Order: sequence, then C-alpha cells, then structure tokens
Amino acid sequence: NDTMRPSMMRGDLILVDRHAFWFDEPDYGDLVFIEEEVLENDIIRRRAFFGRVIAKPHDQVQLHGVQPSVNGKSLTQLHNQAENSVYDRAILTYELPHLMELNENMDEPAKWYPILAPNQLLFSQTNTITLEEDYYYVLEDNREVRRDRVRSTYGSIVHQSEIKGQPRYVIYNTQDEQPFERYGLH
Repeated sequence: NDTMRPSMMRGDLILVDRHAFWFDEPDYGDLVFIEEEVLENDIIRRRAFFGRVIAKPHDQVQLHGVQPSVNGKSLTQLHNQAENSVYDRAILTYELPHLMELNENMDEPAKWYPILAPNQLLFSQTNTITLEEDYYYVLEDNREVRRDRVRSTYGSIVHQSEIKGQPRYVIYNTQDEQPFERYGLH
C-alpha cells in the first residue's frame, strides 16, 4: 500500500533482510519490517507492515500534529515542493533522525529520509509516552492524515520481538510501466 510513500510505493516488490537485527538493534531512522499478532473477534490474526524507527527504549516521544518530538526535541524537517511524478507534486519533507545534528558542513546528511507531509491535522498534539525496555516507536513515511488510518497517524509502539527484518531493496514495481526504474531504499 502507500503507507511508506515515498520510500516504498504501492506495488513495490521488496527484499527484506530478516537477519538485520539478529546482532544489532534497530537505530533511529531505520526502516523496519514488523509482524504482529492481533486479537480481532476472538481470532488471532497476523499483520505485517513497514515503519520507520522514531524512538527507542526509554525515550520519551510525542507528536505535535504529525511531527515527532523525541526526548523533548522536535526532529529537524525541511520542506520542498516535489516536481517528480513519483511524488505526485506533493509537499515532500526531509526529516533527520533523533540525535543527528545539522551543521553548515552537512548539506545532505546520509540519514535524511523523505516523508509526505500532511495536508490537514486532526489533532494538535499527543501525550508524551515513555517507551519501556525493548519497545520502539515507529511511524510510517506517508504522514497524510486520513480518518481510516488512525494507527499510521499516531504511529505504533512495537516490541523488539515483532521487528522481523529490514527492507533492503526495491526489486521492481508490479504496477509501474517502467517496473525497474526504482531500486534501493533510503
């Protein structure tokens, strides 16, 4: 689906490294693949989705609109008008992970990642949450606010055991006229 646009697009075939976090923990800004079990109507269902690590264990996280704040510091964001058709001329925002600083010698830090900024906000801010041991806070890159996407609007708190890998490459897109035009991930 489009919840990770622009990093991943609807129809992308993604190669996931399921060994990525066997010996290392997810870091700020990492893309992660999450599999969780949810109880719906007395039936346990498995759900899988991608997200980006915004906060790690023991961090305090809060959303102002849909801009994350970690340990009392808002993540640095720069806004650009995208002209590339891949982004449908939306407002494209680049965000820096927590603990990364922007200085005059860094025009484009390696950890910048693109997100789609929302057109409207449904809330002004959330309460501050302190993450417990082994819990991570993930948000999707497509921060467009829709009433049917409450989970992606507010993010997800996931246990480390639910993080099953890291997406590495877009192999091709099943819905694009030029399926091999995009590859790699940010």
